[in-house]
Amino acid sequence: MLHVRRQNDVWTSGDGILRFPAWLVRGRPDEVADTVRRALVAAGWTSSPPLRHPTARTLSVNA
Repeated sequence: MLHVRRQNDVWTSGDGILRFPAWLVRGRPDEVADTVRRALVAAGWTSSPPLRHPTARTLSVNA
């Protein structure tokens, strides 16, 4: 019963939980990945990397 309460707490805080059975992860990984991607996009995630600020420093390694 405690796990149900925790899931309800997550939902009421505005977050969601994706659950996948092991057989689906092993047997249909592309379907799982697509579901995760769609959930991320629905939450505002974009697949493009953020643009770097022109004055941002980069680290260089001297050989």
